[in-house]
Amino acid sequence: MSKIDVKELFLPKKYIKNKAISYDSPKDCNYWDSSRISTAINFQYSVYQWADEIIKTEKFVHIADVGCGMAYKLNKLYQWNNNLMPSGFDQPNAIALCKEHYSYGEWIGVNLDDSPKAPDKKFELVISSDVIEHLENPDNLLDYIKDIVSPYGFILISTPERDLLRGRGCMQSPNKAHVQEWNQDEFSQFLKAKGFRIIEKRILQAIRPSFSFSYIRRQLKRILKFRTMRYSQTYLLKKI
Repeated sequence: MSKIDVKELFLPKKYIKNKAISYDSPKDCNYWDSSRISTAINFQYSVYQWADEIIKTEKFVHIADVGCGMAYKLNKLYQWNNNLMPSGFDQPNAIALCKEHYSYGEWIGVNLDDSPKAPDKKFELVISSDVIEHLENPDNLLDYIKDIVSPYGFILISTPERDLLRGRGCMQSPNKAHVQEWNQDEFSQFLKAKGFRIIEKRILQAIRPSFSFSYIRRQLKRILKFRTMRYSQTYLLKKI
């Protein structure tokens, strides 16, 4: 797998990428512990609320979640919408757990760092929420999405907005699980260069608000740094 230069990702020349981490080896079989599941439940919740708006407005039935994890939020969409036929895509260890927990839908194991072959089935809405920042070669994800979205379908993709999350001037993510992070200008340029048309962009709440101690503590830390909890840059796209 060739290393992707930051210029190809529309990142600053001084930006330093982290090494990609895989969580699908036997030693990582306990990756989806209770703490990580709780985190997955609360992060990007607002992205799926937007997806719910789209599904209801367009009356979509066939949707895909690329990088679904334990699919808690995809399951929410299933609960909120009658007749929804969801499909989840992720590394095989996560997909094995999805198959154990859900009696509906299609669950497909993929490794997006290995240019996987896409299924023939097409989807009206493809969601990929906070996945692209984890990949050494983000083109693989974008190409995969293009392959599975229907000609009239929509794509909903999100990733942390670097300047809002870290502050201006951050040239390497302190989160080692994030290979790279973009600001809005960079990510917009990247998406357009890869053959997508931006229909709408929103900056959403990154974590589902609650009265939990962990949420309040996180919020206070950000307030003390004069930063917002709204740092999830989310794009509604169509492929060109």
